[in-house]
Amino acid sequence: MFAELLLGAAQLGLRTDDPYRPRPSMAGPERCERQMVYRARGVEELAISSRLAVIFKDGVAHEQITLDILKTTLFDIHSEQLPINLHGVLDWLEGQPPYPCAVCFAAQGRPVLIPATTLHGHIDALARDLFTIDRLIEHKGFVSHIFKRLWDQEKEPLDNFTQSVLYFRGLKEQGLLVDEGALLIKNKDTGAYLEFELRYDYDQDILHVPVMTRSPHEREEINRSHQGLFRATIEKFRRVHLHRVNETLPERLHDPKDVRCEYCPFQDICWEGFVLPPLTEHVSLPSELIPVAHEYIQLDRELKPKNKRYDELKDTLTAAMQDLHAETAATDTDVLKLVSSTQERLDQKALPVSLKKVYSKSIPIVKLQHASRFPEAGQVPQKRTPRLPSRPHESAA
Repeated sequence: MFAELLLGAAQLGLRTDDPYRPRPSMAGPERCERQMVYRARGVEELAISSRLAVIFKDGVAHEQITLDILKTTLFDIHSEQLPINLHGVLDWLEGQPPYPCAVCFAAQGRPVLIPATTLHGHIDALARDLFTIDRLIEHKGFVSHIFKRLWDQEKEPLDNFTQSVLYFRGLKEQGLLVDEGALLIKNKDTGAYLEFELRYDYDQDILHVPVMTRSPHEREEINRSHQGLFRATIEKFRRVHLHRVNETLPERLHDPKDVRCEYCPFQDICWEGFVLPPLTEHVSLPSELIPVAHEYIQLDRELKPKNKRYDELKDTLTAAMQDLHAETAATDTDVLKLVSSTQERLDQKALPVSLKKVYSKSIPIVKLQHASRFPEAGQVPQKRTPRLPSRPHESAA
């Protein structure tokens, strides 16, 4: 009764036909450049699904909850959705007409036109402490499996850092001396928070991340610096423009399982007509590695049967001593001893299936094997049939 109504209603007011323009929310080194070019060239994209529409609205709600809670503290939360403008940085758009900003119109009640060469966006908020020092607040909400990767420092939120850099620069150019702040990331499933403290050097274009805090009280000094995020972003927007003008495309992402591919509205057209390059049977090892390979192969041939026999003997003796309830046993020359210990391991059977899916990941495993290139007399060589992936996995322009 209500579920279908909710999903349908969530799509109302969400537009997918807004023309492409450079903006802080699509900046960053991890943003797929090919997707940006598709948008810049006006390629039709899939409509936002009803579930994705709910996720968008859910993200806005989480941001507002966080700011509302902060307003009950000693911080003065102000300047929500304050517009920032980096004038003239999109110089290749000189002569293009200005465009209206819907967010500014809603806030000011009148049309606001933005020059084409201006990089325009809106900050989440500023927080003023008791010493009247303002700090930038940038808020994001992620689901558990993405949040956990940031929590465990498996990856950094580089796109979010870049967005904060653009806001720091916009505030500086508007005369607001704000060079500190925080990227707040909320786990939308559990309510946990992860905070990256930020300090920005405008002149050097260096973002310093001194501390990461895992809520509630675990602070860790990480002292990482990222230089040139602003300059790299402007150059990326410039490349997208050149691709649009020249009607070309940058390379695809390398991993088809990348979340950016999985949820991309241009996924079908991006991979259409892609043909895997031919697979070669062998490559020739450099001459200096051939003796190494021969030694490895010889040792592998000698050790494999011995290791197998070793494991068989060990299992037989261990079982026998356990049956005799003996911790030690003697031969005529040596003493065998059973050493017992315990290990803490997760009981996989006791975990709910939903948690297994969220906290599981594929780990690449690489094994080196060998086989003779030349069959023995009378033996028919087997023909290798390359196993193709379910989807293409190599980039091509």
